[in-house]
Amino acid sequence: MNLIDRVRRNGFGEVEKPVELSLEDVKKLEENGYKVIKNLGEGHTRSAHLCLYEDSRVKQLRVLTFPKSELDLESITTAINTSGGTRDVDLQEVEIINNIPPHQNIVDVVHSFDLNGRVINAMPYYEGAKDLEQYVKDRSSKEIPVRDFFDVGSQIIEGALHLEKCGFLHRDLKPNNVLVVSRYSSEGSVRNVKLADFQLATDTSSIQKKYLPTMGSGSYQKPYLQNSLLKDYLGYATSETEVFSLGGVLYYLLTGKHAFNRRIVQDDEGREI
Repeated sequence: MNLIDRVRRNGFGEVEKPVELSLEDVKKLEENGYKVIKNLGEGHTRSAHLCLYEDSRVKQLRVLTFPKSELDLESITTAINTSGGTRDVDLQEVEIINNIPPHQNIVDVVHSFDLNGRVINAMPYYEGAKDLEQYVKDRSSKEIPVRDFFDVGSQIIEGALHLEKCGFLHRDLKPNNVLVVSRYSSEGSVRNVKLADFQLATDTSSIQKKYLPTMGSGSYQKPYLQNSLLKDYLGYATSETEVFSLGGVLYYLLTGKHAFNRRIVQDDEGREI
């Protein structure tokens, strides 16, 4: 029985309606050929859902990302994610990926459409995929075999290099934004690694013109970027800051630990932002 047949037979459990969607939204999704199967998780600005897409010729599982209707406006993370004037970060994601030649280590966007003023992006569903953080947590041994480290690590580097060669920076490289797709055969396991989540990505020419001086997650962000935000001086993402983030990701792959455990807090009570 193939994966789609398993979905048809409720292999993923009961179909659920995303909390961010109204009944009208769900109806419009169905008009576009999508049936929501389950919630896959959420970040600061959007949630992801597994969906079954069907039209007269195509039947496949896809992952739809839904922008949240309500954001924590007090959060620095939210401010960073939505900086750049009126730009829509989900539309930005599509535009960035459309301007990057296809690459095996970059996630694809297969469909993008408007849903009551929100941009919905559809990406392939990779069976057996885990983000790098979950991949590391699930491995049987605390120490990764050298061969596996070079296999996964080299693909992460190849994806980042491809972006830079095309004139773009990801600006949010971290384990959660790296997908590891494992496939098994009689010859053993084969892994395909893909960089994902391009909401914060941009071309190098516009970094100093549009966006807040700091991007990315604390543990994987070069310190001077955090300091520039906290001490009110300008600092922008560069190839060097990408390499710093990349090093942090590879360190996590190797050790299962974050190289740094920094947090930004807003006030004396220690509320994390």
